[in-house]
Amino acid sequence: MAALTITLTAVLSLLFIVLGVFLVKGKFLDLIAGYKKLSEEEKKSDEVAKVGKAAGIFLFVVAFLMVASVVIVQLFPAAKPAVLIVLFVSMLVGITCVFLMKR
Repeated sequence: MAALTITLTAVLSLLFIVLGVFLVKGKFLDLIAGYKKLSEEEKKSDEVAKVGKAAGIFLFVVAFLMVASVVIVQLFPAAKPAVLIVLFVSMLVGITCVFLMKR
């Protein structure tokens, strides 16, 4: 079971990092919700590039948290509840930030 967890985490983390690199560089922006509804002028604006960069950085953070949590749990099995609490709190902070940005 541990090998499967490590493998899945590695694959997903690599996928998130690759997608994050593309988003930070301004590629694959059509993966962002609402991008296809923008006019051509709006698609070339700095705001869309900033959203892509923020989404890419978010993917880097998620990949780091995934890898760090698996490494910590593998090295210190007793730390599993603490890791789950940290991941849950980071998820709540992220959701809060998203809702505050909409205002």
